[in-house]
Amino acid sequence: MRAERSARHDRRRALFKQGISLSEREPVPRRIGTTEANSIKRPLYAKARSFRLSPKKILSFAIRYRRTSKAMPHGLASTSARPMAYHILFCESRSPSGRGSLRLQLGISNIVALIGKEVNGTLVSIEKLHSR
Repeated sequence: MRAERSARHDRRRALFKQGISLSEREPVPRRIGTTEANSIKRPLYAKARSFRLSPKKILSFAIRYRRTSKAMPHGLASTSARPMAYHILFCESRSPSGRGSLRLQLGISNIVALIGKEVNGTLVSIEKLHSR
């Protein structure tokens, strides 16, 4: 009984220390007003059109970084390669067909989001996610 209690306390202490360490190092996203920059919006909307999606709403999040460890290699700690913000463009399908039209008839919405990663004011990648 005492051994189990001691082991449980040790695990909890280790998890608490790990949580503190993560909170000091990991970047924190913060919602910001929707970006008006064409260098961000134009590629997101163009990608939505290429997927035959109708853009609806965009949310933007700035990334705040914690201090970096001095042990981290300079190339990895460089702020020039870090994402400054993420932009999420919510869309809906413009032309339901096949299984998609059945989903709409049943009242099941298909949520599609395009997530753009911004580095130094430029959109460097766009990822498409959709609900099941």
